[in-house]
Amino acid sequence: MKTARITFLVELGDFNPFGSHIVTQDRDSTFAVRLEAFAGCQIIGEPTLEIDNYHRCSMSEDQFHAALRNMRELGGSFVRALAVTLVHADSGHREKLCDAFHDLIWSYIPESQE
Repeated sequence: MKTARITFLVELGDFNPFGSHIVTQDRDSTFAVRLEAFAGCQIIGEPTLEIDNYHRCSMSEDQFHAALRNMRELGGSFVRALAVTLVHADSGHREKLCDAFHDLIWSYIPESQE
């Protein structure tokens, strides 16, 4: 499985009521994405698109919360501390932690939710 990470900035304001669009693709031109800005938004700069073979933290919110619950109840001191950190982390730091500890977090998802 490949993962695509798209990074772009959007400015909000009184822009074209029809929005705008931009197409971005990876370095090898094997994958492209069309980004459409809604009315009142404008895409700033050139979006970047990275494709890799790394399986990012792609669990549902239900799976994530079930894993957190099990991490707090069944994990050792490190896993319990990681669960607390994940609860308090903002979305950017949560993504970084999930990427770094994906296999560990995934191992605490109940089999019924995999």
